[in-house]
Amino acid sequence: GLAAAIKLSQKGRNVTLVEASGKLGGRTYSFTHKGTGDVIDNGQHILVGAYKNTLEYLDTIGTRKYLQVQDEPQLNFWSEERGFSTFKLSKKLPRKISFVNALLKFKGVSFKSKKEMIRVGNFLEDLYGRENDIEGFTIDEWLSSLNQTKEAKENFWFSIAISVMNELPSRASALLFARSLKQTFFSERENANILIPTIGQTELYVEPAEKLLQKYGAKIFLNSEVVSVEVDENRISDVKLKNGESISVNSVISALPYFALDRIVSSSDGNWKKEFLYLKKIDSSPIISIYLWFDKEIMDETFLGVSGKNIQWVFN
Repeated sequence: GLAAAIKLSQKGRNVTLVEASGKLGGRTYSFTHKGTGDVIDNGQHILVGAYKNTLEYLDTIGTRKYLQVQDEPQLNFWSEERGFSTFKLSKKLPRKISFVNALLKFKGVSFKSKKEMIRVGNFLEDLYGRENDIEGFTIDEWLSSLNQTKEAKENFWFSIAISVMNELPSRASALLFARSLKQTFFSERENANILIPTIGQTELYVEPAEKLLQKYGAKIFLNSEVVSVEVDENRISDVKLKNGESISVNSVISALPYFALDRIVSSSDGNWKKEFLYLKKIDSSPIISIYLWFDKEIMDETFLGVSGKNIQWVFN
């Protein structure tokens, strides 16, 4: 929502941003924990260089400088059977060789598993010619088709898949995941860079954007829930708010969760609503974050993938 508003404002469009809560940014926010005074994110987020649109947004609002860049990407993992292991790409080697080299040095799986894991790299190299082969596959089905062992899945692929897709590998799209891996590991070298925010999400994504929108003259309505819309000749003409007000519009961008959009559509009149019946078929894939304070240091790593447990990633 903020990115769209910024982009349109830059192009000289008259933008009105309507937000149901008392703050912008939706679920992207941070807050000060009362007990400790620490700034806490609503879920930890780490970026990679392949997130071109996100990075363009941060460039625009002036906060990309607050990302710590790891230009030799290093993913640390832990499993009960094999302990700690590291997957580290070298910026000195060609992309394919760097990927294979990182796999061969990875202690989290057996040599047999490593040989099979190279198959995934070969597939990703030729992905654009093989996308039709995996359309409709889940990640688990795709990995099985490439003879990935149980330990390769559990100690490596699944941790990455869950962090990228926010969904179980038995449900998530293999095609979307493969495209993400292709962009990250087999595209421009900087795409694989790991970028770690050094400030809270509100400071990184929201506050500078709000100031920029105000500079452009955008209208911002907080605590203003949209309850329905009016449609005239297949175009939304008015947006109705909970307080009874109505806003006349030329175009609308919805940046809502599926269930919130469904609620608005259901409360509106007209035959056009059948176009949105798909909203009722979407399921949620919730993420749970747990915050713990310790009286001593318990890990050196910035973040750590955990294999075979209910918690997939631990952030320091």
